Amino acid sequence: MGRLIRRLLYFVRQRELEADLAEEMHFHREMKQRELERDGMSQAKAALAAGREIGNVTLAREDARAVWIWPWLESVWQDFRIGIRTLAKHPGFTTVAVLTMALGIGANTAIFSLLDASLFRVLRVKDPQQLVFLYDVLPNGRTSDGFPIQTFEGLRDHNRSLSGIVAYDNSRVSVTIDGDPEMAPADFVSGSYFDVLGVSAVVGRTFTDADDGPGKEPVAVISDAYWHRRFARSAAAVGKTIYLAKIPFKIIGVTSADFHGRRVTGSGAYIVLPMSVHSQLALRDHTAVSIMARLKPGVTVEQAAGELTVTYRQILAEAAGLPLSPQTEQDIRRRSLQPKSGLRGEHPGLRPNDTKQVRMVTAVVGLVLLIACFNVANLLVARAAARQKEIAVRLSIGASRRRLIRQLLTESVLLAVLGGACGLIFAKWGAEVLGNVLPFDGLPFDPRQDVAVLAFTAVVSVLTGFLFGLAPALTATRVDLNPVLQGNDGGADARRQRHRLAKSLVIAQVALSLALLIGAGLLIRSVARLLEVEPGFDAGKVLAMDAYPVLLGYDRPAELRFYRDVLDRLNATPGVRSASLSRLRITKGGYDLIAPRYFETLGVNLVRGRDFSFADTSASPKVAIISESTARESFPDEEPIGKRLPVRFERIFGGSAEIVGVAKDLKRSVWQLGGDVTVYAPYAQAPPEQLGQVDLFVRAAGDPIDLIPLVRQQIQSVERHLALVDIHLLTDEVQRPIESERSTAILLSCFGAIALALASIGLYGTMAYAVGRRTREIGIRVALGARSGDMLWMVLRETLSLALAGVAIGVPVALAGTRLLSSMLFGVASTDVLTFSSVITVMLTVSVMAGYIPARRAAHVDPMIALRYE
Repeated sequence: MGRLIRRLLYFVRQRELEADLAEEMHFHREMKQRELERDGMSQAKAALAAGREIGNVTLAREDARAVWIWPWLESVWQDFRIGIRTLAKHPGFTTVAVLTMALGIGANTAIFSLLDASLFRVLRVKDPQQLVFLYDVLPNGRTSDGFPIQTFEGLRDHNRSLSGIVAYDNSRVSVTIDGDPEMAPADFVSGSYFDVLGVSAVVGRTFTDADDGPGKEPVAVISDAYWHRRFARSAAAVGKTIYLAKIPFKIIGVTSADFHGRRVTGSGAYIVLPMSVHSQLALRDHTAVSIMARLKPGVTVEQAAGELTVTYRQILAEAAGLPLSPQTEQDIRRRSLQPKSGLRGEHPGLRPNDTKQVRMVTAVVGLVLLIACFNVANLLVARAAARQKEIAVRLSIGASRRRLIRQLLTESVLLAVLGGACGLIFAKWGAEVLGNVLPFDGLPFDPRQDVAVLAFTAVVSVLTGFLFGLAPALTATRVDLNPVLQGNDGGADARRQRHRLAKSLVIAQVALSLALLIGAGLLIRSVARLLEVEPGFDAGKVLAMDAYPVLLGYDRPAELRFYRDVLDRLNATPGVRSASLSRLRITKGGYDLIAPRYFETLGVNLVRGRDFSFADTSASPKVAIISESTARESFPDEEPIGKRLPVRFERIFGGSAEIVGVAKDLKRSVWQLGGDVTVYAPYAQAPPEQLGQVDLFVRAAGDPIDLIPLVRQQIQSVERHLALVDIHLLTDEVQRPIESERSTAILLSCFGAIALALASIGLYGTMAYAVGRRTREIGIRVALGARSGDMLWMVLRETLSLALAGVAIGVPVALAGTRLLSSMLFGVASTDVLTFSSVITVMLTVSVMAGYIPARRAAHVDPMIALRYE
């Protein structure tokens, strides 16, 4: 193996030398030939003589360079072998150092794998650099990716810049397979979708333009993930009939596992359907499509933007109708089409809410890696004391200090590389934890360890090896040869340098650990305050779930009958106190459609007036219930009951309505500062376009989780094809707005605890080394009458001095860092005295505990053994 590596290194270097040498010799040969020609020699003879002379020089130089390069390669290989043998002789030290580095490097690799998935990976399709997504630039400068289907057809039929163009939209669909209904994410795409992407099926086939049109047999292509989950990757899935909105569809193919649609990673759509069935299956509010295209070879984005904008304005003018008014003509001239690169898929990068968290977690894991480096550096300082004689002997027989520093750095890099290799295991587990703990909205996350992740780990490993190895290497090679070769420990100066470096590293660890723990403490206190906020309703024992009857093809009368039947059955179910529904989630406000018993189910008090009833139908007079804040705002010092709603609400109600009740304000979010300005209307009086999907609420008499099978059974007894979505406790929904703060607090606490453990290990190691170094001194003190308690306190006092020095540095660092957390804090100041004092107390307590074992050892030193020490 060693010979193979030497040959490989020699071969690479030799090829570089040959290239340089060939260029240099060609120049000298020309110069020599011209010189001989000037002396009267013919051109042919001059060329021959010059070539012969320069050839001899070339051979001489090659031999010289080979003589120079080979010892260097031998030296590097020797350092590598010595490093491996040295680490193998001390498995305890090596194991601790490698695991410490694995923790730090693994955490950073986990974060990088997350960033790699969202920022650096490219779309896994044919020539992704040619793909673009089209955006409509509005007159106000904003962009939109929604277009009427007619716009897509016009661009498809009249463009010269694109080799292919597709329309797409994503929506949930109701799927029934073997009588089992569920909701699944689906993509509706035009027929050339797979051809434009250059994607084929791994089983079966994909559909084409021939499958996308009215009157065609309904077909579907499913993803690998859905194939695995619902069909156990059985080949029989292709050709199977499934039902979408009770319409039979034939599965014709399965896409590959690394195809995630228009995103580089993530779950993607389970089912891909032709655009021709979009109007039948998609949600009612999905009236627009997005557009993706492939540029022709040689066409730039700028060229395509200019050509497509001209076509787009023509389409807008035709849609507006001729003749155009001056204002319409001006608005059209101010609109354009902007193609954006599809190399990294649709909507690449992090969303604003995610960016802050990722930056914070990245900074935290960077600090953990720094603390780990300090810890290993401390171990190397202690190891250097034990290797003084070895280093002194090598110096005395002629080894240079630079050569020894290189050897020690080689060992440090080996430790870091081993730590990085083990860190890949931690990283895979850690990336999955991060993906589950951090509530990233729509973040394409895949903890796969690809070449980029491996390269990052390798680079970080080598750099950290130099980082934590340089200072100990410099200190270890400052050796006074005479005392060491005579059996002493290197002299007072060397001892002081090593001890000073060890103390500095420990102080730095304590300071950084303190800053992390203070940040975690502030977030924990903030989350506790958020959980204490009263939402204005009783979320306990309430189940919430989503229902989409529109996806089963229900029209308005059928939908209203369905809601009435479901509520009647649920309210009659044993164990159910009350059941109701609303059009919007409880965390939304402004305007909502609700059913009777809504306020009773949520535990909201009606301040005055009455609740809605099933008699409030589309045939009866329109009625409304308003919140207290709406009443105060619209009817100050007046009784609102019996009044008509203000004019500004008539548009959403489809006309005027009489106020029949006033409800207590709800706190839609813990961050909400003002009142709850909300108007409620009976769902039966809502305009048709505002229905189609609802949130169902069920208040249980006992444990609501036990009611889930019974609730599902009752609803599916009304409609067996209806799948319930996102069944959850209402308390979970209330706490969703603080998921970001809670997850960040959990991560900071975990990393802070790791940092605290590393700092305590560093303190323990430093004090153990100090006690060992002062064993003779302690023995003399004890022999002269010092008590065990005095020795115990002497070591603990030094431990506390290091901890207090770290606290003195860490508090200002924490004060600077917690300003970044101020926007995430609720009811807690970034300088909260209680948090700072509590964390400082914990830090000092842990420090004393870390120093107690070395202190106890010092207190029980046998003076006779100590006097014979060394």
